[in-house]
Amino acid sequence: MVNIFIMTGLLIMGITDIKRKAVPLWMLIIFSIFSIIIKVICLIREKQTIGGIHLIYFFVFVGITMLISIYGKMIGLADMILIGLIAFLDGMRIALGVLLTSLFLVSVFAGILLLLKKAKTNDSIAFLPFVLFSYVGVILCG
Repeated sequence: MVNIFIMTGLLIMGITDIKRKAVPLWMLIIFSIFSIIIKVICLIREKQTIGGIHLIYFFVFVGITMLISIYGKMIGLADMILIGLIAFLDGMRIALGVLLTSLFLVSVFAGILLLLKKAKTNDSIAFLPFVLFSYVGVILCG
């Protein structure tokens, strides 16, 4: 259930990212609220709690990725918030796999566009579609 919710949210926001080169704040807020609600429901249903070390890892990961986003100017803040939500919902291993795989995919795509002279070095590329493909790949390949 959580995986389908994440894929649906990434698909909707990915299409918006392609069209507008940005994701509206209200979409992020709605996705975040529903993500937290779904995570709490799953934890209650499975009679589990969130461990303290899990929260520490989550906040460190989110903090580092947001700093990279703010100071690096290569990946948007919305992209990093969504990677952080994936870390919260599915765990650090999956989020890190999604982040690294999507960075690799967007690098290959950008290289191809540059070789074909379809893009310039200062053009921007929507990142969320690559996050969606990476998420699906990481979930399917384990």
